Amino acid sequence: MFPYFSSHIRCNFEIAEKQFTLAKTKPIVKHSALTLSTHDLRKIVTATKVHLVLTYVDAQNASNSMIARISMIYLLTTFNRAVHALFPLVIKYNETEAKILFNLTAAAYSTDPSRCVVNTLPKWQKWLVYSIANTNCDAFQNSCSSYIIRSDVLKEIIVVFRGTTTTKQLIMEGWQSMRSNFDFFGIGSVNRYFSQALDAFWPNIEPLLKDSVFKSYGVTFTGHSLGGAIASLAATRTVIQNLRTGDKIKLVSFGQPRTGDYQFAMYHNAHIPSRICKQLPKQKQFSSFRLVHRLDLVPHLPPCKKNKSYSNANKSKPCLTGNNGSPYHHGTEIWYPYGMNKGAKYYECLGKPRGEDFSCSDGLSFNFSHYKIYVRDHRHYFNVDLSSYGKRGCTHTINTSLATASTSAPETMNLIQMIKLHINSVINFFKKDHK
Repeated sequence: MFPYFSSHIRCNFEIAEKQFTLAKTKPIVKHSALTLSTHDLRKIVTATKVHLVLTYVDAQNASNSMIARISMIYLLTTFNRAVHALFPLVIKYNETEAKILFNLTAAAYSTDPSRCVVNTLPKWQKWLVYSIANTNCDAFQNSCSSYIIRSDVLKEIIVVFRGTTTTKQLIMEGWQSMRSNFDFFGIGSVNRYFSQALDAFWPNIEPLLKDSVFKSYGVTFTGHSLGGAIASLAATRTVIQNLRTGDKIKLVSFGQPRTGDYQFAMYHNAHIPSRICKQLPKQKQFSSFRLVHRLDLVPHLPPCKKNKSYSNANKSKPCLTGNNGSPYHHGTEIWYPYGMNKGAKYYECLGKPRGEDFSCSDGLSFNFSHYKIYVRDHRHYFNVDLSSYGKRGCTHTINTSLATASTSAPETMNLIQMIKLHINSVINFFKKDHK
């Protein structure tokens, strides 16, 4: 129904769409104890110094006016940054938890991950390094690494995968992505290299997940770059093999490349959810998150097939949805467009197309003359170089205590940025749908 602009509070708008009535004086949106009238909206428009013309529709004919319905929903969506508090969205992303998992991910680059574990997690939780696995990922003897930790106090298991370490390995990954995708248990196609890497680790992971002693334990998968891709496959495979239900699984990755196709992404999204919208029980939000740091290029590789009928102000085109065989992201992107300093704002990317929100990092365009910046942003998350930080035992502070809640808050683009970015979206949308 909507063009490629943000719908970060989609669940609440669908409720609003069911309830509102367009009229000059009657309430048009009801949400909890809040009632908005057109007069209220005019005040919002005036306060933000943005001049829009509201065409009032007679209440009797409002239900038959699709243009009016779309216009009102778009108006509310456009101003959701200004009135975000009116439509609070519950989401399970926790930045403090993400920073803890970042430390553990950095530890995978070390020969002794226990140092980061000790320096990151409270002693009372009694985390045990259950196993460490190093294996060859490909014919060139490039190594992959993973480790597992377990807390019997929290009844939790965390499985961590290391990212790419050499240029040869990166080239091998790229070459494999050019080949036809690899069938993944009949639920979709995935990158062959990533799938084969998981196969090498699985004999070390599966016994713990099958063990009846730990059957009630929740499982979190995490990793950076290549490690994030393997982690996402591991989380999905855990569900496929009925080793855990989706509500027992979390996935947090950093700088993860596209891992599977659209069919795989839809299966992943459907099987690792947690319900958030009580009024619309079919609406689901995910406990699967992909963190993207600013201009990190890797999350945009391998490239998806583009929707050539549309482009934004940056001349970037959105990913094409549907089973077209091209790579497509799953889970929810958490984008940090302004860096990752303490208190840095991030976007919870729940817009269209789902998984490839075009109002977030997928709307960027890249100039390869700036590749050094892209590589730097890929290697640095939360203001530290991932590899060297892990090798030092995670002793350098990441700008905020892992023992306290983060001061950062989810935020979307400010109103002016939003209008600049999406004005073309609105024009193109109405040209296309209301000729």
